[in-house]
Amino acid sequence: MVRKGDKLHTPKGLVDHAGVYVGGVRLGDGRLIEHAVVHNSKVRGSVVVDPFEVFCPTGDFTIAQRARLGEEDAVAQRALDLIGRTYDLFGFNCEHAANLAQTGSAESPQLWRWALGLLATGAVAFAAPKIVSAIKNGPVEYDPSADRNRSTRTGRFAGT
Repeated sequence: MVRKGDKLHTPKGLVDHAGVYVGGVRLGDGRLIEHAVVHNSKVRGSVVVDPFEVFCPTGDFTIAQRARLGEEDAVAQRALDLIGRTYDLFGFNCEHAANLAQTGSAESPQLWRWALGLLATGAVAFAAPKIVSAIKNGPVEYDPSADRNRSTRTGRFAGT
């Protein structure tokens, strides 16, 4: 069961979208949202409050982190205080906003995981041709007379 102040994740393409459940909220125009989630919307460009069904249209979600007991209202209020703050993928995305409301620290571990994954993919793409070449050509040693590396392969496939 979702409680006020809980950080929620819902799948959105290759990443999870994060928000904070704030319970019932009355909007400035008098409308009541009974089950509201505050989240930073890339599409709308800022932190917004939406009905749970809008935040999570498929109904597929996880409770990523529970609010500490006794801090539920404070977490929900911190989330509501973020409404209107501008979206920035690298500086203030949905995960930054949800973590700021819940822990006081605007962090995005998911963004770091993506960055490290891209870096690792780039390193593999850079190293792969060298690895294939080393496997194909066998061990090499430096030949100072020719000022280059030469294959130490012998036998039937030497020099190929």
